[in-house]
Amino acid sequence: MAAAAADALHAAGLTGVGASALAVDVHPGGEYRFRLVGSEADAEAFAVALDEAIGPVGAPRYLVSRHTDAASPDRPVRTRRGARAALRAARPTGEAWHPVPAALGRNARSAGHYLRAWNAWVGEGRLLAAARPEGAGVVAAVSGEDPFAATTVMRRHWS
Repeated sequence: MAAAAADALHAAGLTGVGASALAVDVHPGGEYRFRLVGSEADAEAFAVALDEAIGPVGAPRYLVSRHTDAASPDRPVRTRRGARAALRAARPTGEAWHPVPAALGRNARSAGHYLRAWNAWVGEGRLLAAARPEGAGVVAAVSGEDPFAATTVMRRHWS
């Protein structure tokens, strides 16, 4: 999702760099730190967009979906071969909805940039406008849901 946000912002002309400038730090406690290596304005636009993309659904102008697979393997996957077999056997059983970040949801064109980046990085999804009946219904149904239940923190400087 971070790469999708970075590439969509770049395609929409809102940042000077895209996913190729994305830096990810993984810390021993399981914390992930994403940052866009560009100007300070690029980094801020990216941080706000990613926070909105992975956060709870509020009142977005657009939503994007991703397939989910509620079924889990009968036993833990321990090898690459097992992971490949599990991926081949996986079938979508549902759809989760995520808000399109406000900067990319200003109009259909920039929301389209997000959908293209989403499809490339996250997987096939659908884009719905909240102003249309189907989109309004989905927003009403998922408003307040937090697809990842993630806690985010935005920092200007890491120590």
